[in-house]
Amino acid sequence: MLPSPAKAAAAISAAVLVVVLAAGCAGSPTSQTSPVPTITGPSDSLPPTWGSGPQAPEDPNAPKPAAVAWSPDSRAAAAGVAVKFMAAYARPGTAQPGWAEALAPFASLDLLAKFRQVDTKYLATAQPAATGTLQADDSDPYNATVTVGTSEGAWQLGVHRQPDGSWRVASIQPPVRQGH
Repeated sequence: MLPSPAKAAAAISAAVLVVVLAAGCAGSPTSQTSPVPTITGPSDSLPPTWGSGPQAPEDPNAPKPAAVAWSPDSRAAAAGVAVKFMAAYARPGTAQPGWAEALAPFASLDLLAKFRQVDTKYLATAQPAATGTLQADDSDPYNATVTVGTSEGAWQLGVHRQPDGSWRVASIQPPVRQGH
């Protein structure tokens, strides 16, 4: 037999009363304190060196990084990687993934990831020049632009020096075409 609605309501009220009383006791001044500390003071009470400076002492015997600057060799290497990149790029009719894999030694990882998704049937650039013209700012020995001629005109390739001193093509800009 089912309890009457009045008995069911009374049982629910009693259960709610027990929960409310239990919650009230938990917050009373005589209850135990929380094990989690609370911050009541200003944040400037942290030590003044918090989060700044080296986290471990530096090794005084560790070799210091060499200063990077443009040299005739670095200029030749930067231009050379751009020319090699264009020789691998300007191959119409080459199917994926072979086309993108040929770019791998010369392209940055980000650029290579984009080229792996290219539909190569639309590539028309051919006949890359055997040399390139480097444009570099002496105050930035990590980045330069190399211009390489092709059947479609001059392409601008942004090259970037890697931590190991090698160069990779990080960006390309095709020539501007009339009507585009």
